[in-house]
Amino acid sequence: MYQAIVIADYLSKMSGVKWLCIRENEDAVFRGAPDTLHEVFPGLLDLIGKAWDILAKVEGGKQQLKSITLNTNDGVLKVMPLENRMIIIKCDSKIDQELEKVITLLHTSRVIKCSVCSLDLKLAFDRCSSCLSILPFISQRCPYCGRDLAVKKCPKCGTSIYSDGSRAPLLFKKSYARFRRIEI
Repeated sequence: MYQAIVIADYLSKMSGVKWLCIRENEDAVFRGAPDTLHEVFPGLLDLIGKAWDILAKVEGGKQQLKSITLNTNDGVLKVMPLENRMIIIKCDSKIDQELEKVITLLHTSRVIKCSVCSLDLKLAFDRCSSCLSILPFISQRCPYCGRDLAVKKCPKCGTSIYSDGSRAPLLFKKSYARFRRIEI
């Protein structure tokens, strides 16, 4: 599992993430957060804890809940408690579901590496060739323009691979035959 500062740096570089805060035990890492968040942070954590307890009672247990999402005028405020961490992110509504997949993947032991050069692709980025959004490498489709991103190039070796790191088959090979001119 990655450290909170590594995850904060990774998520803050993505397109659509306005600010974030990761609280691990008693330490907190802020990226792009407004100054007022630092002042109201303890109260926000209490409010989130109370909302989490109420939702857990309604849903029948905390293991059933993955995140709390609040829609605002300019995006989404997402709260995800994972193990001993609390992740609070303010982002665009289009990237909300993609962020949840990425954060869940970062907290699993699943390994995603390039099958050719063994580069760790969990913390790699890809840029959409259509709208130029910066997205996680594991994204299958751009949440902004809808472009298919299943096959992409490894950032290190340049091999065509799928989002899970497996090598993409070559669809065609260019070959040039040489012909000799034969006169009769």
